[in-house]
Amino acid sequence: MDGAGKNIVIENIKSRRSIRDFRQEGIPEEVIEKITEAGSFAPSALNRQPWKFIVVGKEAIIKELSSVVRKKLKGLSKLVPILRVFLKDFRDERFVNALKKTALSEEDTVFYNAPLIIFVANDTRYSSTCVDCVLACQNMMLTAHSMGVGSCFIGRIKAIPNRLLRKKFDLPGYYDFNTCMVFGYPKDAVRTPPARSRDVVARF
Repeated sequence: MDGAGKNIVIENIKSRRSIRDFRQEGIPEEVIEKITEAGSFAPSALNRQPWKFIVVGKEAIIKELSSVVRKKLKGLSKLVPILRVFLKDFRDERFVNALKKTALSEEDTVFYNAPLIIFVANDTRYSSTCVDCVLACQNMMLTAHSMGVGSCFIGRIKAIPNRLLRKKFDLPGYYDFNTCMVFGYPKDAVRTPPARSRDVVARF
């Protein structure tokens, strides 16, 4: 609790939102250390901690990986009528429009020109490690927000072949990449997130 009687943890959770427009200002190393440390304190099945955090701040690497995603999505955008038959996501116009925007835009709508990416690779020798890594991501995004750093979870990295990322970041073949986040200082003031539905179906 703070001096005003507010629960700062709850306030931090409620005020965080996804940021997609960043200042081109580097994040200090000590802040990055705190963010990744928070990730390492996430719960995991049997406390296996089945993750590797890969911190990427080099603009050349970020642009290269963004190009890989855009090329893959460009191909998928041409197959939307067929994919709609087999995959539910492609029946959602918002999903399709976002895919096409990423594929066709000259701007980086994959990583949003963020100065920092953190990839989280999960150890596939164990089950449910993707869930553990998502929990680590939430810890990192909430910690970043508490220090004034914006973030956004990026699902589009699934368009990058795992073998490419394993080779680039020198990881063994039993690691997969399903989660990553971008970080940076927000260009504009962070707006209050909209109200959320609680979706509590019943109490017993």
